[in-house]
Parts: sequence; structure tokens; C-alpha cells
Amino acid sequence: QEDEVDIISLIPPPILKFVDTFLKVGLAVSTTVFIAAGIGITVEAWGVASGQSVLPPKVDEFIVQTVEPNFTYGLLILLSFSISLGLLASAQLGSDSANYRERP
Repeated sequence: QEDEVDIISLIPPPILKFVDTFLKVGLAVSTTVFIAAGIGITVEAWGVASGQSVLPPKVDEFIVQTVEPNFTYGLLILLSFSISLGLLASAQLGSDSANYRERP
């Protein structure tokens, strides 16, 4: 137990706060973009399947040429932010500085 190094206590609090904020903002942005991309793909697919495209040709082309091929990568980015944030939170909770102790 004495040989364990508490990595979280070695990182200065401003840097921890920056990393935490960066991961939370990255997760929020990537989730929003991923959901918007999914909605765009759904609308484009409905337009093709029904023959009643409601999207302008440039938007349709952007979805087909850019959004659809990168959709899986978007999910991987979202999962990376989520996993990293979870690991950081776990490390913070497991840190000795996060444990409550009453001192006599």
C-alpha cells in the first residue's frame, strides 16, 4: 500500500480541471454531432426510399459523400471521449485525496 503512487495527486488541480472540462465538452459536442448526423442520414435515406427527397441536392450530396462514410468514426470519437471521461472519474474516485477520513 505504501508503494502505490497516486497519479491524480501528482497532477496539478488546474490541469485536472482543464482535462475534465475538455473531455466533458468533447463528449457533448461529439454526441450532438453524432445525433445530428444520424438524423441527417435517416432523412436522406427516407427521401431515397420514398422517392420524395426533401433535402436540397447539395445537402443530400454532403450527407452521402461525407457524413455516411465517417459515421462510424464519429461513433468511435464519441466512445473515446466517454471512455476517457469514465477512466478519469474512476481514477479521481480511487485517489487517496478523494477518500474521506476523520482525523483525531
